[in-house]
Amino acid sequence: MNNKTLAAILVGETCIWYDFIIFMNFSSLIFKDTIKEPFTYFPLFLSICIVPFGALFWGYISDKKGYSISLNTTPILMLISSVLVLISENFTYSFFLLLLSRAIQGFCIGGDSTANSILIYNNSPFKRKYLNSTFCGMTSIIGFFIALLTAYIIKNHYGSENWKIAFIFSIFITLFSLFLRLKFINRYSINININYKKL
Repeated sequence: MNNKTLAAILVGETCIWYDFIIFMNFSSLIFKDTIKEPFTYFPLFLSICIVPFGALFWGYISDKKGYSISLNTTPILMLISSVLVLISENFTYSFFLLLLSRAIQGFCIGGDSTANSILIYNNSPFKRKYLNSTFCGMTSIIGFFIALLTAYIIKNHYGSENWKIAFIFSIFITLFSLFLRLKFINRYSINININYKKL
């Protein structure tokens, strides 16, 4: 596995964690016209609860179709999630759109994290398998840091009412991660489906 492929994998997972943390930072503003605290944290709770189901679903799909299905689909779902947050206030049932966006986000975390770890381990040189796999754990910290930095800049330089900037930024970095994955991830090395009956 070359460095470009490794970066393509890790940037996507960093985007997912960025989206999770940035929503948590601005949840009270996002829900200001719909629900009040502490109920603004319910969508975050839903997102966390969906994670294991996402892991099970994408794990099953990856066994059948290969890792690339998960790695190339989760960024697209994340785009949908971010767009739902941006347009939700224009609809009467905005709360349910926001719930849907968080459910999608949790669904993506479960699938992306699992596929990334397995892919990196299986395709890394023998002497770097465990070292490279540890990078997956770093993506949550990097995403957390970028989200906090983005929230700080928006709140102090643009005003908290402009929280949508954070999700517009999320859309751009998710598109970038999708581009990297489609360009650098070798699908032939990913779609390894071993038929144990033939062994």
